[in-house]
Amino acid sequence: MAAGLLVAAAGLVAGACAWLAVSGRIDFEYLPPEIMDLLGRPTPEEEAKFRAAVRARDFRTAATSFAILGLASGGLIGLAAGARRNRGSAAVGLAAGLALGGVFGAAGGATGQFLSDGLQTTGLDSILRTMAASAGGFVVAAIGVGAGAAVASRRSAPLPAAVAAALIAGLVYPLLAAALFPAAPTDKPMPWDAGPLLVWAMLPAGLMGLAVGRAGRPCG
Repeated sequence: MAAGLLVAAAGLVAGACAWLAVSGRIDFEYLPPEIMDLLGRPTPEEEAKFRAAVRARDFRTAATSFAILGLASGGLIGLAAGARRNRGSAAVGLAAGLALGGVFGAAGGATGQFLSDGLQTTGLDSILRTMAASAGGFVVAAIGVGAGAAVASRRSAPLPAAVAAALIAGLVYPLLAAALFPAAPTDKPMPWDAGPLLVWAMLPAGLMGLAVGRAGRPCG
């Protein structure tokens, strides 16, 4: 029980670290001056250039931010999951979690942004679009986190547990963020305001830590 709580606590610490790291990059929302100059009365070509720059920025932002979340969650959850066995497994969990969490986190960010952009023209309600995009991004990132914990604990159970927790987090995040911060924009898979960003980081990391802690009991 205590070891499982340690993994859950590692998830919460990972979420806090990710929040601090991502919020420290909040200037990523600004575009280069030459792009902002197109905002006056743009020609169709200039408007297309501006939209392309915004889209590229959003993809970079999402991929980088989800990678940070994956690195923090994968590394700390993998470390804690491995520590339930021995120090060697803890080191393996840290290394595997950092590598897999970072790679799948970046892929998750790109996936979430792709879904968000692709659903814009479907007429789907904005909260449902955000739920789909967030769930998609978190689930892909969770594959890396869960795989790292599975390697550390030598059990397969942490992988589906992390994915299930991430799916729940993705579906709950937009609703919770909108309820807690009604004045802040929460219709993107990657929020920029500090309040929604805290929920975005803490909710999936905490739930993954809790799920992996329950699922990754060592066999011996």
